[in-house]
Amino acid sequence: MFCCIWSLFGGLWSLFQVATVLVLLLTILCVAIIIRSDADILTILYERLGNKPESLAGKVVWVTGASAGIGEYLVYQLTQIGCKVIISARREEQLQKVKDACLASAKCQTKADDICILPLDVSQCDTHKDAVQTVIDKFGHIDILLNNAGRGMRGKWWEIDMKVDKDMWELNVLGTVSLTRNVLPHMMKRRQGHVAVISSTVGLVAPARCSAYSGAKHAVQGYFGNLRHEMFEYGIDVTLICPGPVHSEFQASQLTHDGNKVGRVTNPNRMSTERCAFLSLVAIANRMYESWVSTNPLLIIIYTSRYLPNLTEWFLTRRAVKIMVEREGDC
Repeated sequence: MFCCIWSLFGGLWSLFQVATVLVLLLTILCVAIIIRSDADILTILYERLGNKPESLAGKVVWVTGASAGIGEYLVYQLTQIGCKVIISARREEQLQKVKDACLASAKCQTKADDICILPLDVSQCDTHKDAVQTVIDKFGHIDILLNNAGRGMRGKWWEIDMKVDKDMWELNVLGTVSLTRNVLPHMMKRRQGHVAVISSTVGLVAPARCSAYSGAKHAVQGYFGNLRHEMFEYGIDVTLICPGPVHSEFQASQLTHDGNKVGRVTNPNRMSTERCAFLSLVAIANRMYESWVSTNPLLIIIYTSRYLPNLTEWFLTRRAVKIMVEREGDC
């Protein structure tokens, strides 16, 4: 009897050892993938094995903040796969340049009449109802609302003018929420649709010197994470896309503590805007809940913030300000 028990124990111990080795190997593999990646593991898997952005062909997609940066490149790629697009931003002349660039491209699969310029200041919530009706009148419905409009800021926490905080919230949070609330009834009536939001990695961690922007993006994560749960019964998907630093006008157009523009970009460790837009469309095409799109070391920091939060905060508290000042200059 004792021999049988000992034999059983030995077998279980051997199984435990094998399982431990497999877990360690899997962990090493995951870490290796993360180190070499520019997005979270699931996004990279979907890029290789999932639906391609081309699966969105023919969809009616409304892109805000479409005059520059990530929004501009989202429009380029959407028209290359044959989507009908509404492009919105405050600067109508820049929107016209984006439309002209789309039509001039040999890869464009969208007709001129299916690229609709709709000037819009997202922070002006009282204009949203009419803007939504304009889109419905032209295309009949909205398949995807891609909330990209936003602005960043940099400054020391105690020096930031309250007007900067208010501006951050009116554009990055309240404007985005308001526009979405005006679009949702049309999607809910059809019981289909997709709301995507270009959030930020600073909505996942809280680095120094960007408190108003980080706070606004944390709020975006909360608002739209909640919306995802409420929209499930209506068949409406909600995707949060969190880019890290990207080569675009966004960095230079950030506000300082007193409301002026930063006006400079000195950190070279940034993802190309085209790559960021492509991975964003991969996330949308695969109806992901959330996607992290960033180069390292920021991607690793996001992972450690999830599984080792105190270690991450220890690092950010002691090193993040110094690194930021070295790369970007004081502000």
